[in-house]
Formats: sequence, C-alpha cells, structure tokens
Amino acid sequence: MQSSQPLRSSHAAAGAGRPARAKALFLLPALAAAVSMCGGRSDILLEPGTEGAGPEEPGPDEPGPDEPGPGCVPTPEVCDGLDNDCDRIVDEGCVCAEGERRSCYTGPPGTQSVGMCKAGDQVCSGNAWGPCTGESVPAHEEACDLVDNDCDGQTDEGICPAGTACGVSLAADMASLPKGWSFNGDAFWDADRLAGVLTEAEHGQAGTIIYRNPLAADVFTATFEFRLGGGDGMGFMLQTTGETAVGDGGGGLGMAGLAGFGVEIDTYHNLGCTDANKNHVGVDDLTKPCDGGVLGSLGQGTSGVALGDGAFHKAQIELDKGKVSLNIDGKLQFQGFAIPGFPVGSKFFYGFAAGTGAATARQEIRNVKITFPSPRCL
Repeated sequence: MQSSQPLRSSHAAAGAGRPARAKALFLLPALAAAVSMCGGRSDILLEPGTEGAGPEEPGPDEPGPDEPGPGCVPTPEVCDGLDNDCDRIVDEGCVCAEGERRSCYTGPPGTQSVGMCKAGDQVCSGNAWGPCTGESVPAHEEACDLVDNDCDGQTDEGICPAGTACGVSLAADMASLPKGWSFNGDAFWDADRLAGVLTEAEHGQAGTIIYRNPLAADVFTATFEFRLGGGDGMGFMLQTTGETAVGDGGGGLGMAGLAGFGVEIDTYHNLGCTDANKNHVGVDDLTKPCDGGVLGSLGQGTSGVALGDGAFHKAQIELDKGKVSLNIDGKLQFQGFAIPGFPVGSKFFYGFAAGTGAATARQEIRNVKITFPSPRCL
C-alpha cells in the first residue's frame, strides 16, 4: 500500500495564498497608470473572453424596446387615442385623433367673416371628421333684415322698391327739409324756425305732412313734439287716400273725410258734435265725420295738459295690433283703446294734419320719429 499524501489544513492553504494576494494589490497602482497611458481603455481589465462585448441583452422575461409591455393584449388598431395593437404607437394611420376639434367653413372662398357668414366647428370621431356645425354660409337671397345675408359686403341690396330702404324707423326732425315727406295743402317747412308748419294763424286752413310710402300698421311707436294755439287742433293719422291727401279744415283737423283712422289733439269745443270741451283727446274713424266735416270721435277724454298754450309738448302714440295709447308730456291720456274694425297689418300712409276755421293758430310739429319692432322697406 502506498502511503497517502499528508493533508493540509485550510489555514495552511490560505496562508499559502497570502503572498500572491499581496503581490496583486501591490500591482494595482501600476495597472491604473497603464490604463491612463493607453487613452483611457479599460478593456485590459476585462476578464478573458469578454473583450468587445456589447450592451447587456435583456433577460428572457424583459420586453425589448419595440416589444409590447407586460399585460398588453394586441387588438386591431382603432382611432381612439390608445395603443390598441401594443406596438407603442398610438392611432397610427388615423386621419385625426379621437376628440380633436378644428375650425371649418364650407361656404364659397372669400365669404367667411363677411356679413352673416362665419366658421363652424368639427370634432373627430372614429377616424373621421364630423359635420361642420355652427357655421353660417351665404343665403340664396337677401332679406330686409339689416343683415348682409349673401355675404357680399352689401346689406339688403335689391330688396326694397326704388325710393325706399330697409330700416326700423323713419324720422323728420325738421332741422332740414325731411326727405320722403310731402307737405300738402297749407303745410310747409319753416327753415327759420326749423319746424313743419301745418297751418298758419289764418282762417279756413288745412294742411298735412305725410310720409310718401305706405307702411304696414301692426306695431309701432310714434314720438313727436307739437305746438298749438287757439285754433282747432291737430291729429296723427293712418290713411289710405294718398301721400298728398288733405281732409276738411276747421273741426275736421285737416283729416276728416279721408279713408283711415286718427288720434286727435283738439283745442276747440265743437258743440254740434261729440266734443267734451276745448282741451280733449280722442280716437277717430276719419270716414265718419259729424255734420259740417267735424271729426266724430270713437272715444275721447279731457286732457290734463294745456294743449293750446303755445308751448311745445311731447307726444307718444303706440299702436299694438289695433289697440292705441297716447301719452303727452309723460302723462297717460288713454291706453289700449281698441279701434273697431282696424285691419291689423294693412298698409297706410302715416302723417299729421291740422285745420283752422273761425279760430286760428299757427300749428306745427318737429322731432318726429316712428319706430317699428322689425325691419321693413320704408
């Protein structure tokens, strides 16, 4: 039998390796210097067989940079703002992003933001732009509404007859000769006193100031200033006889006998008719005067304003579908008087009238304005 080799203890083996370890530690500074001298290369310190190794490869359970993350279940891509097919790209191939909004306009080029035309709004839904909502495009025809409906930079062109214009009010302040108003009978425009004179202080006069175009009488508000004296008085009228019509003078106030209706502001007491006194107001059917051409009132009452004092007073007349109201100097004279048989919406000539008989006075108006609730050809 061969004798066995003597056993070495672990302490002995460890002790045997100490000189080598000490020698390796002693060489480290020299190796560091060598790395510096070699341009910073550190591959001399790599383990044998690892020179030139690239980046660490992902583990078997880790996704690559172009691979879906854990838990993603691929489905066909749809345009909903999500990565449905797990390729880390959202909504590839989509026309627009779900819920995206944009401005839109389908009208002819050059009409956007002209007149009534304006852009609308589109919303993306299901990989397609939705309808353009909220836009306004040119209308096929203009309308009398004070709006450029066809978006050509002009308003209400070609809608109203020659000599008229689309608007909501007509006026005659009398600061100059008013356009569109006719002065008939004894009426005239006074350039010195800037007033429309219906009668002078002379016997047997009758005069009217009438707007030339007949207009629908449905709803309106008429305001004006008037000055009367000791004559018979004046009236506001809606009549169909014509733009140059003049009625009976004296108690007819220049409008009795015409076809239409009137509001009288009367300063003479005609005993043979229905007058209550020499300071009254009323509503009249112009076709039905009393004897001698005196206005026959459908209804009247005493005014609390001194109508014939020679001072200017401000009147307001409102018509609302056949019901008429009168206010003078802020004082209500009558309200909502229903005119029997009034043809609501029919066209009338709007105007003013006055007359003198035995009693005389200069009777005049100024600052006339008639306003309608909606545009019309005036």
